[in-house]
Amino acid sequence: TVWLSVWDWDRFGRNQFLGEVRLPLASLDLSNPTECWYTLQDKDEDTGATDFYRGQLNLAIRYTPSGTKKGKTRGSLDVVIKQGRDFPSMGGAGKPDPVVKCYLLPDKSSSGKRKVGVIKNQSDPVWEEIVTYEKVVLEEIAKERVLEVTVWDWDKKGSSFIGGLRIGPLPDGSSRNHDWMDSIGDEVSHWEMVLAHPGEWAEQWHTLRTTMDPRNVSFQ
Repeated sequence: TVWLSVWDWDRFGRNQFLGEVRLPLASLDLSNPTECWYTLQDKDEDTGATDFYRGQLNLAIRYTPSGTKKGKTRGSLDVVIKQGRDFPSMGGAGKPDPVVKCYLLPDKSSSGKRKVGVIKNQSDPVWEEIVTYEKVVLEEIAKERVLEVTVWDWDKKGSSFIGGLRIGPLPDGSSRNHDWMDSIGDEVSHWEMVLAHPGEWAEQWHTLRTTMDPRNVSFQ
């Protein structure tokens, strides 16, 4: 992980901390040196493993065509949130109370949100819960829609972000204006398995991103 911090320099006094960014190298396409903006984060005094690894999530995804309308294939997208492992507590000592939220981007409306229930005090939760999106156009998910899955440590005063995924197609030049089109590696290969085998389940473990800030990807 590359750790960058920005300071306001002072010749006579102490430098003032402005913000920092931590970039796990596994999340970057180092063969494609493109420019990218990142939001500065507050200083984190804890420099332990949770800064770089937030656990893994097991998902099974299936796209089932149901017919065509105006020349486009439509169907249902089913996602089974199966289980997680190694989730850290984001609220201090003990184990987290993980909950999972899903969106099929670009729709981030309340009606587009899917959520599976909280499991209390568990770093390795098992859900086996299914969420479904209806009337999904095949041609759209093949090029310009992304399944965003995030894991949170629930608290009645406000949940804390643990990690997330964006599972979708590798973006091409036409999608460069969408900063959430940043799937790489197993996020892309999982999506490709779903599209290549309609009506069949494609299951895979994913290592969670530690931030949902847009990351650099290569364009075809």
